[in-house]
Amino acid sequence: MEKVGNVRKAIALELGVILPTVRIRDNLQLRVNTYQIKIKGAVVASHNLMTNSVLALDSGLAFQRLDGIETIEPAHGTPAIWIDRAMKERAEIAGYITIDPASVLVAHLTEVIRSHSAEMLTRQETQKLIENVKQSNEAVVSELIPAQLSLGEVQKILQNLLHERVGIRDLNTILETLADYAPRTKDVDQLSEFARAALSRQICKQYQEEDGVLRVITLAPSVEQHLREGVQQTANGNMLAIEPQFAQALMRSINQQIESGVQQGYNPVLLCSGQIRLPLKRLIERSQPTLPIMAYTEIVPKVEVEAVGNVEVELSLV
Repeated sequence: MEKVGNVRKAIALELGVILPTVRIRDNLQLRVNTYQIKIKGAVVASHNLMTNSVLALDSGLAFQRLDGIETIEPAHGTPAIWIDRAMKERAEIAGYITIDPASVLVAHLTEVIRSHSAEMLTRQETQKLIENVKQSNEAVVSELIPAQLSLGEVQKILQNLLHERVGIRDLNTILETLADYAPRTKDVDQLSEFARAALSRQICKQYQEEDGVLRVITLAPSVEQHLREGVQQTANGNMLAIEPQFAQALMRSINQQIESGVQQGYNPVLLCSGQIRLPLKRLIERSQPTLPIMAYTEIVPKVEVEAVGNVEVELSLV
């Protein structure tokens, strides 16, 4: 219970959202060792815990196989093994990371909350956040709401940011940016992109590796140009209208570059032009929901950028 309570505090610090209380209940209909995570009464995730074991994850340096029950670490979907607690020290010496069952559950809960934080930001919660800003910056709130944007439109913009795991703690900067650009456009997606640009230092820091380098995957110029030509405005915002064969080849190439980066020990960011950033995110998020996509304009000065992959597609597929 203490660890679960700490999750709410950690998410508040990371994303700037105060979550509802997490309630834990027994459910006799579940199988032994099974838990479910529900949001608004709907099951969004579940997994099995071996409560008398520990979970062993290959750190990338493991040099021997362990005896145990093969499974998947639920937070990130990586292969893992449930091993007897007595094997914990031996597993760590052999190059494995070991996690106790409670920490496995808490890590899974944290990842689920990150993934669903946007839908948990209600109008009421948005109003509370704005009221907090109003205490120190009444001018920007009075200028923006409701004269230029409604509370619902501001909520949608904040949800767009959270959907891509961009924290909204710096709400003052977000509202200042919206007040600057709302007179020009009421397009929520475009305003969300302006807000991202204003938070570019925060976004860069979020994805820099421990050595301070931002490692990225880029698009070949021909791919970038073809995607730019495929951007179309729809009722649901800008989308990419491209050939199915090209889309499939694009996804294969992106997946290969991501896998290559991970094998090198990196979690690369996909870097592209601002014109296609959001449409490209919408295209690939079903198969790569956690892949960060940044625009070139979101790279702040003095941040070292290293390209670790390049996405290429044969245009003969078109």
